Amino acid sequence: MKKIILSFFFFNFLFGQNFEIKDKLTKEAIPFVDIVYYKNNEKIKFSYSDIDGNFSIEDKNFDFFTINVLGYKERKIDFLPKEKIIFLEQDTILLKEIVISNIKNTENIGLVYEPKIIEMSGFSGFEECLYIKNPYNYKKKVKAILFKGKYKSKSDVFIRLNFYNRQDESIFPGKELLNINLIFNLKNLKRKNTFQIDVSEYDVLIPKEGFFVGIEYVGDKKSYGENIEIKIEHNATQLDTFTFCRNKYKLKDWIELNSTFRGMNIKKIDNKILNISLGVEVYE
Repeated sequence: MKKIILSFFFFNFLFGQNFEIKDKLTKEAIPFVDIVYYKNNEKIKFSYSDIDGNFSIEDKNFDFFTINVLGYKERKIDFLPKEKIIFLEQDTILLKEIVISNIKNTENIGLVYEPKIIEMSGFSGFEECLYIKNPYNYKKKVKAILFKGKYKSKSDVFIRLNFYNRQDESIFPGKELLNINLIFNLKNLKRKNTFQIDVSEYDVLIPKEGFFVGIEYVGDKKSYGENIEIKIEHNATQLDTFTFCRNKYKLKDWIELNSTFRGMNIKKIDNKILNISLGVEVYE
């Protein structure tokens, strides 16, 4: 009987442990880190850390897990770490300095001001990204990202902003273009009925071939991946551009957003393409 009791308490102690992820250099917490669990070298589970870098391990049904976030080197951890604080090393990439002087005028490109067709609810782990064409013959610096939506949550709600290139000979999102973990609180972004994310300090450039802008819903302050109350506007256009989406919790790759609505009777779409209402403000 004593052995059974001891085993029970040992199991709960071992598989209900909390951990914290911090920057090895600054010792600061790293928010909303991707944590992927593997079994027989296959992905079986996904989760985020919270805004303070905390996460918990509830069961032992995995062989190892990886910790990955933009701006840091990925760590692979076999089974359970002995340390309660897991440190990540910065993955430094030297960027060319871009200087813009006396430029005040901007213009918008993309689909942020297209008429709304539907609103879609967002949830933690879900990401949408829109392909933005570059109508110029040269690179343009981005001042802000704009998208339409609303949320009713009383708590802080966070998103991650991602930039991807376009895969060679494909319409799908490719590699990340910016090696920075850009987390934003929606409460600080609202401007009338449009969210505005100022990225002027990060030297984001639109390549000549265009790029994808992704909005990843990571949750509220202590969500650990729970659903969040947010609705994002979507439009229907005949333009040659596409929105892709993925659900990190289901460990799925990118799929075209339009394909998820085939067979559904959504008025005003007809033969048009369903896209997220998102745009880019660039310096002239």
